[in-house]
Amino acid sequence: MLTATDIHLRRGDNTVLKGVDFHLSMGEMIGLIGPNGAGKTSLLRCLVGLERPERGEIRLGDKSLAHWPARALASEIAYLAQSAACHWPMAVERIVALGRLPHLGSWQSPAATDVAAVKQAMAATDVAHLRHRQATALSGGEQARVQLARSLAVGARGLFADEPVAGLDPGHQIQVMELLRGHARSGHAVVIVLHDLTLAARYCSRLVLMAEGKVAAEGSPAEVMTPGNLAAVYGIAARIETHDTGLLVVPAGLAHSR
Repeated sequence: MLTATDIHLRRGDNTVLKGVDFHLSMGEMIGLIGPNGAGKTSLLRCLVGLERPERGEIRLGDKSLAHWPARALASEIAYLAQSAACHWPMAVERIVALGRLPHLGSWQSPAATDVAAVKQAMAATDVAHLRHRQATALSGGEQARVQLARSLAVGARGLFADEPVAGLDPGHQIQVMELLRGHARSGHAVVIVLHDLTLAARYCSRLVLMAEGKVAAEGSPAEVMTPGNLAAVYGIAARIETHDTGLLVVPAGLAHSR
């Protein structure tokens, strides 16, 4: 679906991405992991067209991302920003319905398909019972699920989410991760930034481990989640166990304390 080749990105005097290659296929759920400042969010913003790299190329399908019209790109790629809060005193249902805007012409009323997409997204993210509540009156975790519902309502082929489970309780974290994995398996493509290494290992089909603006390791969770990689990139000693639901990654201390 999408490929990125030799991506370099600078902010002022700081080079935040250094020759990054990336590829995404339909049906995949890719986790971008790495310590703070590794370049995960910067890469995600480049992949969705919010930042333009100074060098390299990103292609969506057979066309350069820079050549996609804005409305067409918005219907192909849905983006959920980190800690996206609801600042408008609007009903939850109206917030979620904003995800359908790329499919509507000027002053065009939503069709039955748009209404159905909004209802399905709210049900999937467990916010249907909040549909008439003002978004600004919700808790942070509820707002996060509303924003995820808005992104899902787009119906895009690709969903790119920056820390979509941050601030959620454990039950809703698992619910969201299962939802996103099912979304990918149904024929979509998902890229998420994560800090929870166990969630990344359990739910993602492929991981990209970043460090200092570069890709340090890439592959299946078992290939990436090794004691050596985690010590080198995070500076931690980790216990990695195989469970029937996938890998469990437990930080046990700083690597140098061993």
